[in-house]
Amino acid sequence: MNKILVPIDFSENALNAFKYAIEVAKELESSITLFNTYPIDIPMGMEYSSGVYMQTLNAEIKYDRKVRLQEIAEKYGDTTYNTNNKKLEVHYEVQEGVAADSIAAYAEDKEMDMVIMGTKGASGLEEVLLGSITVSVIDKVDIPVFVIPENSEFKGLKQIVYATDFDDKDTEVIDTLQHLGEYFESEITCLHVNTDPALTYADDLSMNMLKRNYFFTPVNQINFKILTDKKVERGLEEYLTENEVDLVVVTPKERKFIEKLFHKSMTKKLAFHSKIPVLVAKNERRE
Repeated sequence: MNKILVPIDFSENALNAFKYAIEVAKELESSITLFNTYPIDIPMGMEYSSGVYMQTLNAEIKYDRKVRLQEIAEKYGDTTYNTNNKKLEVHYEVQEGVAADSIAAYAEDKEMDMVIMGTKGASGLEEVLLGSITVSVIDKVDIPVFVIPENSEFKGLKQIVYATDFDDKDTEVIDTLQHLGEYFESEITCLHVNTDPALTYADDLSMNMLKRNYFFTPVNQINFKILTDKKVERGLEEYLTENEVDLVVVTPKERKFIEKLFHKSMTKKLAFHSKIPVLVAKNERRE
């Protein structure tokens, strides 16, 4: 987890995600790349302008954005890693293109280890939702994506909740979380919400099978819980309301569920939305 990609559109929410990324990078000794992408908006009446004009316009936009990214990076120029006195390594890149496609392509090309991004863009939309760019990035990349709500503040990763639906690759995700947890002294709670009484026995059996993989892991590092509720998101919300949680982890298996966690219609129901980051864990593992 040595390379963190942070998409930046210069919104307050994106800058907050950068601050969160800094705290993660300080502990993991990771480098951060601030990435900005932009489309070329051709002014009305200029559709048939010369290639020279478009090249000049593109160069001006790119230069302006690089300067802004440099200014953001320089604000944290004295930041050092927690384990040594080396300065935090921050790079920046600006590209023309479609946001999600460019982010995914850059992440793959530069072999990034994770993406940390906010949930709101520069458009200023009042909706607090998992925007189309974030959804597309989650769909397109094969690395973990941290989604940081606008009101979130990094306070460590002591308590991590993994919302499991007993995926056949649960152990792969949990092993990755344990590796992350070693840096932050985390306790991982594997939480399943049972929505069908008829599946109670099967869920208990699946949870016990999962627990066996971690028989020798201390209980202060990992534990397993099953809750009962008619809706997964409501059961999860209840648990997060009653417990102090620093990070919720889900897999992209159920896209609709991920969208529900951030959609405006769920905001009032999901109190955790406004402050608790969500990590969308990918099962793919880069060798």
